[in-house]
Amino acid sequence: MSDRTKGILVLIVIAVGLFLALGLEPLINKINTPSTKKEIEDYINNSILETFTLEKDWDEEQPKFNLNSRRISEDAFFTKFNRDFYDEKHNKYFKIIVFNMGVNPSNKTTYIDKQLSLLRNMEPYTTFTALVNKDQLNNPDYGTKENPVPIWAQELLVYNNIKIADLDTTATDRESVYFRYNVEAFKPEPELCRESIKTYLIYYMPVEEFKEMFR
Repeated sequence: MSDRTKGILVLIVIAVGLFLALGLEPLINKINTPSTKKEIEDYINNSILETFTLEKDWDEEQPKFNLNSRRISEDAFFTKFNRDFYDEKHNKYFKIIVFNMGVNPSNKTTYIDKQLSLLRNMEPYTTFTALVNKDQLNNPDYGTKENPVPIWAQELLVYNNIKIADLDTTATDRESVYFRYNVEAFKPEPELCRESIKTYLIYYMPVEEFKEMFR
């Protein structure tokens, strides 16, 4: 056997070893726990709209929100925003999640663009509604500082002590118009919200928890 052939064989062995070490587990997990339209719809249909109030500033010491074992490395395609907070009404920690799921053709902005500015500048006593899965809300393993309940923001009710229902819709000054636009833009379009939930289920929800929920 020539030295060239030996070299090729060594490279093949190394490549196969790397695939088995890095690529096989995500592949198996993806095959065993596929996220279909049915599972996404089941997750959404088993969710309720709850009202939350940010009593304090966002929790600065929040746990890492990492990709699960279905991905080998951090995925550059998903820009994410997540913030944790404690809600006294539910006595649980929650995590607002927003993913950048591509450009919305109607106004050329992305899902994350529509909520990011308002979320980043939220002050205590802001009230909003959010979608939350009932299984996760009622599961005692969720709601701790280490494992907050994921939620999907829907509508602002009070923002930084400004009651949205009392906004003057006839005001035409630049600041008022811009603020009303942002408040309206905060509401996610159903399809973009669904895609954001899909991304969470496939790439961020722990694989074992996924299996448990959809077995």
